[in-house]
Amino acid sequence: MVKLVTGRKLDYEPKHVNKQTNERNFMTAVEFSADHPYGKAVALIDLKSGVLMLQEDWFALAGIVSAFIAIKHFHKGRI
Repeated sequence: MVKLVTGRKLDYEPKHVNKQTNERNFMTAVEFSADHPYGKAVALIDLKSGVLMLQEDWFALAGIVSAFIAIKHFHKGRI
């Protein structure tokens, strides 16, 4: 099962605190499985720039579709 969570989580968490970065501009796709019961980050979506960063190739198509929907929803609220 993969869930989208707001902000940069797990492997994508910033190592240094940057007060200028808005965490609401990011969504992390987290895979939960028997091997990773606490979750494993598989992708990061930057809603502001539309960039999708993948750690797992199998998530590419689902990530692109999810990013498209999330970005459309994000920009809809800003008009």
